[in-house]
Amino acid sequence: AGAALRATARCDKLNIGALGNIVRQLHVHVVARCDGDAAWPGPVWGSGHALSYNDAERRRRIENLHAALTATH
Repeated sequence: AGAALRATARCDKLNIGALGNIVRQLHVHVVARCDGDAAWPGPVWGSGHALSYNDAERRRRIENLHAALTATH
């Protein structure tokens, strides 16, 4: 997932964190970070407000990630 995100998103740093402190199941966050983003260099959690992608941009990003994820198999 990290390699696919790095291949499709312009980022300066990739944060990968395995958490399980609130919910029982293990879950992994893979976050592309850019120098100068609203929370840089601190954590993204609880910083600023979430911005939604429009439908076309969301579709494009999902298609690019899907292609990157399936290209390795």
